Parts: sequence; C-alpha cells; structure tokens
Amino acid sequence: SMPVNGPPQAFINNAQEGNSIKFQLRDEVGNSYGIGAQLEITYGKQVSGKQIREVQIGGGFQSFDTSDIHFGLGAADEVTSAKILWADGSEDILSAPMKSGATYIVTRRKGD
Repeated sequence: SMPVNGPPQAFINNAQEGNSIKFQLRDEVGNSYGIGAQLEITYGKQVSGKQIREVQIGGGFQSFDTSDIHFGLGAADEVTSAKILWADGSEDILSAPMKSGATYIVTRRKGD
C-alpha cells in the first residue's frame, strides 16, 4: 500500500514583511533543495491570485545553498491552497490556509 505522504511544515518566522510568504523545500528523495520543483499557490478572497514559481539555484545576492521561494500576496493575508510539483513529477498538496509573513519549510522524506 502507498504511504500517505503529508509533508511536514514548520512555521518559523512570524516577522511581518507585508503580505508575503516564503517557502523552503528540502528534498530527501531528489536533490536536496528541490531544484526544478514548482510551487503553485492560490490566495485572496475578493481578488484571487495564482502564482507559480520554479525552484532554481540561487545566484547573485543569494547564497548558493538557499532555495527560498518568495511570493508577494498583495492585499491577501493568507494562501488558500499550495501545491508542489517535484522535479520527478510527483505532487504534494500542502495543508492550507497558510498565513502571510511566515516561512514554511517543506520536507519530502524517502518512503519506507
């Protein structure tokens, strides 16, 4: 039988930086920082938005070993749904809602 794979999340930063949210991916199945994974979020009630970002190797002002994915949410104060499409094609739905101003660390662990 397939294990139910709910990725754990850590709520690590409550500093308000306006309405934005950050994710960090940790992939113990593929490459360690989830490079090539896509994260799709939806947010907002009156004006709903949808954004997709791909995890890329950091460059420039970012350290090479960080893969923070940063979304600005405009007027929205939470993300209503979030989904990760990993580079190998598997998908994880994250439990929502998720509050703006926070950083979520999502770890994909090897199954048994």
